[in-house]
Formats: sequence, structure tokens, C-alpha cells
Amino acid sequence: MDALATLFGPMVGAPRQDDRLLRLHTPLGPDVLVAETLDGVESLDASGYRLALTALSVDAHLDLAELLGQPVLLELLTAESMSARRPFHGHVTAFERLGSNGGLARYRLTVDPWLCFLRQRLDSYVFQDMSVVEIVESVFADYADQGRLVPAWRWDLKDPAVYRKRSLTTQYEETDFAFIERLLAEEGIHCHFEHSGDATGETLGAHTLVLADHNDAFADIGPIRFHRADVTEREDSIQHWRSTRRWQTTRLARASWDYRSLDLRPAAAEGAQHGDVITEDVDIAGPYAWPDRETGERYARQHLEALQVASATIDGEGRWRRLRPGARFELTQHDHYRDSAEATFHCLRVHHRARNNLGARILDEVERALGRADLASPPLPVPLSGLSPIHRDAGGAVDRELADGDADAGFYLNRFDALPAAVPYRPRTVDGDGLRLHPKPRVHGTQTAIVVTDGAPLHTDRDHRIKVQFPWQRGADASHRLDHPGGENNAPGSGAAWTWVRVAGPWAGDNWGSVLLPRAGQEVLVAFLEGDIDRPVVIGALYNGRGQDDAAHNRIAGGSAGATGNAPAWFDGNGHWSVFTGFKTQQLAASGHGSGGYQQLRLDDTPGQGRVQAGTTQHDSTLTLGHLKGGQDNVRGRERGFGAELATHAGGAVRAGAGLLLTTEQGRSQLAATDAELQLARTEQQLQSLAESARNQAAGLPDEAAELPAGVALKTSLDTIAVTQSGSAPGNGIGGGAGEVPGWSAPILVASGAAGLTVATPADQVWVSGTQTVLGADTDFIWTSQGETVINVAGGIGLYTHGAKPPAGKPNAETGIALHAAQGNLSVRAHADLARAAALTSVTIASTRADVSIAAPSKHLLATAAGAYLKLEGGNIELGAPGAIKFKASKKELTAAKSSHSKAPALPRSDWSRLNSLRFALEGSDELAEAMGWVGKPFKVLDEQGDVLAGGVVGKDGRLPRVTSNRAESICLVVGEPGWNLIEVQGGGQEQSSETPQESELDEIDPNDPYAAQLADNDDALPTDLVRTLIEADNT
Repeated sequence: MDALATLFGPMVGAPRQDDRLLRLHTPLGPDVLVAETLDGVESLDASGYRLALTALSVDAHLDLAELLGQPVLLELLTAESMSARRPFHGHVTAFERLGSNGGLARYRLTVDPWLCFLRQRLDSYVFQDMSVVEIVESVFADYADQGRLVPAWRWDLKDPAVYRKRSLTTQYEETDFAFIERLLAEEGIHCHFEHSGDATGETLGAHTLVLADHNDAFADIGPIRFHRADVTEREDSIQHWRSTRRWQTTRLARASWDYRSLDLRPAAAEGAQHGDVITEDVDIAGPYAWPDRETGERYARQHLEALQVASATIDGEGRWRRLRPGARFELTQHDHYRDSAEATFHCLRVHHRARNNLGARILDEVERALGRADLASPPLPVPLSGLSPIHRDAGGAVDRELADGDADAGFYLNRFDALPAAVPYRPRTVDGDGLRLHPKPRVHGTQTAIVVTDGAPLHTDRDHRIKVQFPWQRGADASHRLDHPGGENNAPGSGAAWTWVRVAGPWAGDNWGSVLLPRAGQEVLVAFLEGDIDRPVVIGALYNGRGQDDAAHNRIAGGSAGATGNAPAWFDGNGHWSVFTGFKTQQLAASGHGSGGYQQLRLDDTPGQGRVQAGTTQHDSTLTLGHLKGGQDNVRGRERGFGAELATHAGGAVRAGAGLLLTTEQGRSQLAATDAELQLARTEQQLQSLAESARNQAAGLPDEAAELPAGVALKTSLDTIAVTQSGSAPGNGIGGGAGEVPGWSAPILVASGAAGLTVATPADQVWVSGTQTVLGADTDFIWTSQGETVINVAGGIGLYTHGAKPPAGKPNAETGIALHAAQGNLSVRAHADLARAAALTSVTIASTRADVSIAAPSKHLLATAAGAYLKLEGGNIELGAPGAIKFKASKKELTAAKSSHSKAPALPRSDWSRLNSLRFALEGSDELAEAMGWVGKPFKVLDEQGDVLAGGVVGKDGRLPRVTSNRAESICLVVGEPGWNLIEVQGGGQEQSSETPQESELDEIDPNDPYAAQLADNDDALPTDLVRTLIEADNT
């Protein structure tokens, strides 16, 4: 071994190394390691390059860990001059001792760019509203100042503006390297490294990653000859050149559905056709894969360009040491290329093989001591993504040929791939079998997340999307309380944690559907469209934590990331099984703890005690159907009854626009009121019969109609109830359920009690009707009052009894009419006309304790019987008889003239003769009439018969006179010239019958007619806007 040291010593100790082919510089010091062989690959994309070096050293005990991660510089001597060296700069990622013998050792170094360190960090991270440039910059920045790692990169983009901000880009369980590689390939950005050497510097040089999207980014390295290789040749050249053309798809079509714009966004690209066969690649790119059609077209064009790279790739071999990927060169002296443009190519990949020129004697001695150096390298970078599988197989065969070749053929040889300069280069995203080369991680199944907001209990947008934060996000408020190693806060526990996420619901229609939005702190279940991590959809909410055994709420109030402990309100406990189903809301302010007011729909499926309850804590308002029980939340309280209960501590109203039935009758149809209809029919027949009897006995009122208005009202009610409606809509195409049911023709209210009807109040009770009020009873009608009973009538009162024999068992067997005043006076008066008392038999006027006075102070008093009469008139008494007049008394006395006067009761008259009045007025100031153009226009106020109640010209103040009527009726105001169409506006007076001509006319009016206006609320005021429209509308 002394001989080996003697031979190797002068070599390692020589001060000059300028004539070496390979020169290696490491932080261990000058010539501690001497390069022996090089086996390396440089490529566009992938990780850029990897170099496998074997090196010799006289120190067999080097610390293998000392060099890991350290920068090294390998210089390759070129043909230009002895000083022109091509640098390879990188970091040692593997260092191994291959063998040693005596004082001589062989080591192998694997050198990679700084980019390979991105393979060491597996991360999940959310990028929002960032372009691809901003995302890459953010990831690369995490590796700055990491030991002796000095990342360097630069962008060479033709138009950076085309790279729009991406709303959401998620790195999910990917290494930083795989994520960046995938992202760049999606955007059509390729990359390569540029090297610089500084043997005296701390980092020994640098290697810069160049990220580009156009062919002009390739550096021009000059021409190269296509020439033989020989020891006599002073210049490098290319010896083998294999041009190949392969069939590739020439037409590509993609499409993506965008749920926001409801748009299927197609994108297509087409290249030059070759031959008569046209092949097309058609696929769906996934949901909202691009923000607009322009971006989609760019993606499609880039994808097609990536496919075309494989159809035009050229592979060759040579000894040109300056050849590198990302460079442009011109091939000269080749018979196939006559034009310089056709002979210009871009280098895509180079595989370098080299042995250092240590000298034959030294190499023999090294081989004898350590064996021959193996050129077979460890795994090199992934083959160029732009090459087809055929190219990769061919390349592998040549690589084996180089590995097994004779070193005497030369100290350097390379194998390379090139592309005509006219063909755009794009990273390929799929291989020859259609599989993605850089697939996005797929999410299998669902995940859970926590709903986050910006402090409010609910954070949503117009389209009911929410924000969530996943457990795998790292940051200040992460679920696992882990910070991100890069220092960024990617889990803020706020609305910044994620982009908007849609929420699935049972229904989602145009202005209809379900609304169940998760709130802050809730745990939700998230699915991913087509397994795409960037396309999440919330599909449900989850209970979590541990609930109390027999009480509401959770044992755990909350957790990290703003998560709230959510226990179900209804559960197996409080003495019963889990019999409750339904849903319960919570006031927003109390969403986090669930102790506030709520609304709920609760279904109780307890056997034999089924219950449906809809309620709110607002005014304790509930509607309960079925078995009525008390209790709150999960507690089933005391019994409350059976059937239905509607209760509230506030006001209540029941409104039905087409009619309302309150009944205890049994019925199969909604508005079936058979008992009420029969009762009304009997009452109507009884009323007509008694009215006819009264007329026959001259007991009716003067000018009384042949058919009483009360009878008309009863008949109208009967007709209204008897109307039916069809249960099917014509032309809807849906069968089943046809038929007719009661469907009233007017919005009346009917109350019917099968076993009775009781209306009672300890306070006042008011009955008012605008027209007729009919009170009827088949047997007795009893009206009692503890105080006074007052009946005031503006017209006349008719009291008539038929005098029929009462039913058996009645305690009072009298018939007729009895007026009794147990206390006080009885007064019967006719203030404006005659008063008659007549009977078929006797009429008795008696006073049991005082006098009976009959007086006619201003006229005469006449008593007649069978022709005899007694007449008192003036101061005279006239007595006459067709027969004898007898005076019988025990004593008869005739004296002088005397007189006696009686005071007649006062019979005052009232001027009241009208009940209703109305005055049309504009709501506003007096100047409003002038502003609207009313002043000076003629007006008329008409009653229902068209008679003019008032008229004239509208004055400056706009005030119109008040009109009166002795009955409730519709009044019409006409403003303007005659000849206008009169459109009736219903006011607060008598409601029109559904059969009136006016309403049928309104039904035929064009709804676009500005005069067709009708108030629906029966108000007696017209809106100013309506009046303005009527006045200003063109009536021509």
C-alpha cells in the first residue's frame, strides 16, 4: 500500500488541477475528495437534476454525516479552453463509503438541487385568493435561511397577468415538491436550473430555478456540429441524431360546470392534422375547473401543446459538454436541415457520463486496489414528463449501453432529448396511458370540519355558503393546537380559514327550498365533489361531546378552533325512550350555549300518546295536536288534554279569505257544515212562514216587502254554504283525487255546535251587522238582562205571535204576547202616528190600586158599542144610542158646569233621519289638490242608484262636501270630464255581494288598465299614488 500512497500522493497534492476533466469542491477542503466518475441527469421539470459522483480520498474515515445537506461544486472542463469550465452546483443528499484499501477510499455522493428538499415536508395548507406565482413564492419562502440552503429562483413569464388569482388551492397531504410540481404543470409553466460556481465562496456558487412559460426563455448556447468523434477533433460535436414522429391527438375538448354562473364552460384546442384520421380527446375537467372561458381555452391549448411535445421529440448522443436543458442550439452540418430555423432546437434533457482524466497509471492502481468504478447510478430523477413511454424505454437502453461501454472510447459521453424550436414546450400532465403524472390528492369519503365566523354566531353569504376549518389545518387556533412550521397562521378559527362552502339541503329551488345553516362552532360533515379537495360541500351537521344524562346541554362546553359542545335537545332520558323527532332552532345570540329562545317542531312517538307540537318561546306560542302534554325540551310533563290546542300569551287571529267554519260536527270535507245548513234551512222556512202569517193577519209593518230582508239574508247564507268546488285543476296532467267538495262562494264565518253553542264573557259583548241580523230558535228564545234591555230601531218594530199551542210539559201554557213590568212603569207610545189596541174578544184596561186615565186634550174621546156612543169633545159631552139610554144610581145630582183637565204626556220629535255620512278628502296638505291638478275640475258624488248626492267644482283647498245616507251603501266619486269609465273602489261601507254586476265587470277589466284599482282592505281612504295615477292617466 505504500506504493499506492506514493502514486496517489503527488496527484492529490498537486497545486494545479487545470487539466482535470472533473474538479470537485466541497466544504471538507481542497482535494479532500477527488472526482472519479460522473453519472448525472439534467431535465426540464421534475426536480431539475441529480448527479451521482464517485470520489477518491486518502482519508478512509471521513464523517459521512458532515457533508449531508452541504453545498458542493463540480466543474466540467469544456472544449473551448483549459479555463472554461461548466459548473454543476447542488447539495449533497447522500454520502456513502463504497470501499477502502489501505489509505485509499472511494466514496459516492448524490447531489440534488435545493428543490429536492421540498420532498421532505409533507403538508396540508390552504391558499386563498392567490395566483400560482404567489403560491409558489409563499412555499419557497419557507426554505430561506434553512442552514446552508440558499433557495434561488426567478420568473420568466410572457404575460403574468394571465395567471389569475385562484379562489381556493389546497395542498392536502402532499410534499411541498409534489404540490408545486402539480401546480406548475396545471398552469403550463416549465422550469430548469442555471448554475454558477464560486470555488472560494462560502456556498461554492449557486443554482437558480428558472420558471417560464414560453420558448423565448431558453438561453441560446450557439451552434453545434453534427460530426464524428475522434481524438483528433478539437471541438465537441453530436454523433447520433434520431428524428421520430409519432401519432398524437390533434383535437382536444374539455368542459367544466360552474354552479355560480349556471354555465357549462367548454374549452377546445386543435392542432395541425396529419392524414385522414382525426382523433379527439374529450373529457370533463371537473366542477368549476376554470373561472372563465378564456382561462379554459388557455388550459386546453396548453394541454394539447403538451401532447404534441411527445410527437416531435428527438433523441441523440454526443460529446458536447455545454449542452444543458433549457437551452437553444443550432445543429449544423446535418444533411436533413438546410435552413437554420429548421435546425434550431431546444434541449429538454441530458444524461451525462464522465470519467476523470486521472491518468492511466493512477487509474490502473486505483482499479487494482478498489476495483473498477461503477457508472450505474442510484435512481435518477423521474424521466422527462414531456416524453412518451417509447422514448423512455429507448433512453433506458442507451443508458445501459453507456454504463457498459469502454472508457477508452472517451472520458465524456451524453445522451439527450431535444425539441424543434417551433414546437412550444409544456409540461405533460398525463402519460401515454391517460394516467395523470401529477395527480391531485383525492379525498376518499367524507371529513369533519368546524364552522367558523368572524365573531358573529352565523356567517353566510347571499347564497347560503359558510366558512369552515378542517382539523388538519395548522395555526394559532388549530383543532390540534399545532403551529405551522412556516410560521403562517393557516388555522385562524375565523372566516379567513377557508373560502365559501356550499351547504347541501333536502330542497334547493328558485326562491324555494330548505334553509338549515350551521352556525359558529358546530361540527359539520363535508363531502368533496369527485374527491377534489378544492371542491368541498357541507352535507350535514354532527352532534359531539357528551351530553348530560337527564338534562339539557353538554358536559363539555367547547374546544379548540371555536368548536362548541353540541348535545341533542331530545334523547333517551328523563324517564322515557328517544321518542322525540323533529327540529329545534336557537336564537342567534345563544347559538354557542343553546340557552336562549327557540322555535321547534317536535313529534312525539310515544305509543298511544302521539303528539305534534309546533311552537316558539316568543310569547309562549304553541300549536299542539294529538295527546296534549306539558313539559319543555326532553321532559314529558303533566297531562293537558286530547285533540288540539292553540295557545299564546300574545294576540291571536284566524283569517280565512274564502270562508271560515268553526264546528263540532263530524265531517269528511273541510267546509262541510251539514247540521248548520239544515238548521239555517229550518230557520229560513220558519221565518217565511211566520212572516206570511203576520201579513195575513195585518200584523206587518207599513210598506213591508213581500220577502223580508232577513229572509233574503238567510237564503243567501244557505246558497253560499251549498256551493261546491272541483278538487282537480284542468289540464294539469295529474290523475287521482278528482271530485267536488264544499267550497263557499263568499268569505263568511259559520259557527256550528253539534251539541250546543255557548258564548260567554264577564265583560261586554258586542254584536254588529251591516245589514240583517237574524236570531232564530226552533223552540224558545229567552233574552235576560240583570239591568236594562234597550231596543232602538230606526224603522219599525213588529211583534207577532202565531199563538200556536205550546208543546206538552211547558210550564207556561199561555199563548200570545205578554208585556209585564214587575217594577216601575209600562209605557206604550206612538209619537208620530196612531196607537191601536185591538182584540178578537175582550180588551181590559184596569188599575188595581189607582186610577185609569183616558185623555185626548186636543181632540175628542169617543167610546162606541153596538151603535151607542159617548163622545167627549171640547167642553161638551155627547151621549147617543139607537135605543134607550138609562141612568141608574142611588142618587142623581145635576149641578152647574164644571171642567177637569189632564196633562197629556210629552211626545218629543227627533230630527235624526240619517245614519251614515262620508266626505272624500286627500290625505295630505290642502295644496296637494292643486299639485295634482284637481283644482277647477268638476266632480260628482253618486249613490248606488246613480243619483247625485253632491257636485260642483273642486276648490283650491281640495275639500269636498260631506254626503249622508240613511243606510249603508257604496258611494262613487267622479272627478273630471264626463265620459270617463267609472271604476268602483270598494270603501268601508256595505260589502258588495259576490253576485253584483260591478264585481263581474271588474273581473273583466284589463289588469294593465291604470283605472282598474280596488282596495283589498276595505279602507275608506284612497292612496295618493292611486289617485295621482287616475288623474294623470291619458284617457284618450
